[in-house]
Amino acid sequence: MGRPNYSHSKRQREIVKKQKREEKLAKKLEKKSGSPDGATDEAGESVENVEPTEAPNPDA
Repeated sequence: MGRPNYSHSKRQREIVKKQKREEKLAKKLEKKSGSPDGATDEAGESVENVEPTEAPNPDA
């Protein structure tokens, strides 16, 4: 029987903690900014005023 990989277990716990911390921060920022719709992307940045990028015109 192999040895348990404690480094992997620790890394997995750290990832979960980081995700929870980011969710908590995003929730706190949403509450602070007062945006009821909560339109944010995965990075926690507001996506309301993002302009779409236009594709170059192939006929030009």
